Amino acid sequence: MATEMERMVGSWYALVDETMDDQALASFKQPAVIIRAEDSSIASQAMCDALGEHLPQAHRKVVAGSGHMIPLTHPKQLASLLKDHIEAASSR
Repeated sequence: MATEMERMVGSWYALVDETMDDQALASFKQPAVIIRAEDSSIASQAMCDALGEHLPQAHRKVVAGSGHMIPLTHPKQLASLLKDHIEAASSR
């Protein structure tokens, strides 16, 4: 089984090996919400930050006290964030 460091290194390489089409992301005009766990890996945090910087309508949210499986461990908080996002997007 991989150690935490090996998983982090693997995530980092997956992140830097992926390319984002900045122009395509910048042209995405729909409201978006980027939800990540408070205890996300550094690579996941970097990916969420990069997406948030390139998506003009994106709002970034962090679920306090959460790890990778937010839908299982924090379903009420996730549902609330999604509900708020949908309501805000619907009123535009």
